[in-house]
Amino acid sequence: MLPSGHAATAAVAYGAAALLLQPLLHPRLRRPLLVAVAVLNLAVAAGLVQRGYHWPLDTVASWCLSGLLLWTVFRVSRLSHNGQSTPGPHTPRPPRAAPSDPG
Repeated sequence: MLPSGHAATAAVAYGAAALLLQPLLHPRLRRPLLVAVAVLNLAVAAGLVQRGYHWPLDTVASWCLSGLLLWTVFRVSRLSHNGQSTPGPHTPRPPRAAPSDPG
């Protein structure tokens, strides 16, 4: 048994798109978006199993791996949105204090 790369790619692509769109959507549209992503991933998995490309457990294994990856992306994006990340190269720094005169 090997995780399905097809199902993993679909889960990561659709899941990442949903994570990127969620902050831009009205709160009432967020849950339907997640339901649509879940239904779409179920359809991808059903198609892969029906066509004989993968066993059902192959698709479930890829969802588990994709879920871990998406959870990590979600946690990192929340940290960076909360201002708890380290400053990047383009982050403005506070102005330096003028050097004092020793004499």
